[in-house]
Amino acid sequence: MKWSSGLLIALFLAASLALASEADGADGQFLGGPTSVGKELEEAGEVDSVSVWSLGEFRARLIERYGLAVSADYATLYQYADDSLTGADTGLGGVLRLYGRWTLVGRGTGHTGTLVAKVEYRHHLSGDVAPGHLAPELGYHGGVGFGFTDVGVFLAPLYWEQFFADGHLGVVAGRLDPIDFTDILGVGNQWSSFQNAAVLSNMSIAAPDLGCGAGVGFKLSDRWVIGTTAHDANGEQTEFNCFEGSLRLFEQAHVSWAPTRSRRFTNALRLTLWHQDERPSSGLEESYGVATSANWTINERWMPFFRWGLSEGDAPAARQQLTTGVMLNVPGRSDQLGVGAWWQDLSHRDLHDQSGMEVFYRWEVIPNLAITPSIQLLNDPALNPDADRIILLGLRARVLFF
Repeated sequence: MKWSSGLLIALFLAASLALASEADGADGQFLGGPTSVGKELEEAGEVDSVSVWSLGEFRARLIERYGLAVSADYATLYQYADDSLTGADTGLGGVLRLYGRWTLVGRGTGHTGTLVAKVEYRHHLSGDVAPGHLAPELGYHGGVGFGFTDVGVFLAPLYWEQFFADGHLGVVAGRLDPIDFTDILGVGNQWSSFQNAAVLSNMSIAAPDLGCGAGVGFKLSDRWVIGTTAHDANGEQTEFNCFEGSLRLFEQAHVSWAPTRSRRFTNALRLTLWHQDERPSSGLEESYGVATSANWTINERWMPFFRWGLSEGDAPAARQQLTTGVMLNVPGRSDQLGVGAWWQDLSHRDLHDQSGMEVFYRWEVIPNLAITPSIQLLNDPALNPDADRIILLGLRARVLFF
């Protein structure tokens, strides 16, 4: 069985007809996940309101007068492994980010038009390699320091977001990060929660890098949202090319349910179908798959989560992945504890299964500064036949400037 982009579109339209009878609910943003600019600006505003160097009034004036919401932060990550395939066992890197949303059309209405942008500077500070490049040195097939690479300065997402129908229909187009829209799970992101890619994303999905793309989403009610996006399958993080050479696409369609849109990251169920065209230039065959994820917050404290994916084709890193865990909002504090575990059936036929676990504790020293120690247990790393288990210690610090 092979899925084409036409089938994904058919699924999307069928879901629209099936769910259109739902009553409209309360307003609420519904495009993008925990790593999207909109969500990160929302969190930055919450921190800034109680910050020791609060710029809340200045930020509010920018939004009121110009429709401009901006934020900047800097994060560092140090990692040390007790074993290595190559002898390189340490990494220290940093990431400086500036990101914002500029609403240029329809401010105060349900049909806003917004320019969304982010610029990042990712660099190696010390140690053997940047943490984002440490996994191959350990013989682990995946990512252990997600995002902390040494690629330098690059333009991350740059796209236009347009809402219609009193905010119930949303369209995005431009330079998109597929992870912001695909198999969304409310476990946070690499700057504030876990570091291993197996928890932060679904490795059974062949999501490409940043690149040209477009998508549409329908908020059918305050509970139900459906959407679909298409991306350049050959996108590159540090290049600003658009479908260079040939038109090869990664497409996904999803449906999600939450009690209200305001709880879309804390209490939600999701189903995703995806497809990627054959990529002869990279030697990858046509691939497709299904994924599902869920997380549910109990008593505003505990949030168990679950993610599963199954795929066909050699484009994704894993043929099957199962991830589960729990996050705890520490009572009486802004701190957070997270525990995640995963198992992967890797796509390459010569590689055996991998599994692992990660535990982190994010300590908010002050509202604008968080320090996060972590430990990862990498069981039977697929590319290191001499290691049964690798222990990886991490220490991350993040400061929010505004």
